[in-house]
Amino acid sequence: MADTTAPTLTLPDNLTREASGPAGAVVTFSATASDAVAGPVPVSCTPSSGSTFAIGTTTVTCTASDTAGNVASGSFTVTITPPGSPPVEAPQHRLFVPVIVR
Repeated sequence: MADTTAPTLTLPDNLTREASGPAGAVVTFSATASDAVAGPVPVSCTPSSGSTFAIGTTTVTCTASDTAGNVASGSFTVTITPPGSPPVEAPQHRLFVPVIVR
């Protein structure tokens, strides 16, 4: 039986951090992936966890592939605010399901 299903990618919600200096802030995060056949598979994110993020909003793109070549990808944002600025609430991921009542 051929594996035709991409791994399941688990990413953090959008992140907001305060800059620790003029260059921005070092941000760490965790991204994981699991495949139904291969089990846990490596995840590659750009920029990577532990990178220095500049003030502003940066999109982090992550990918994972299994041994059959199936690829999963996703993204989230990292927002760095200037030192001393009020906190910014990042929007949460929401799923809205329409309900029709007859």
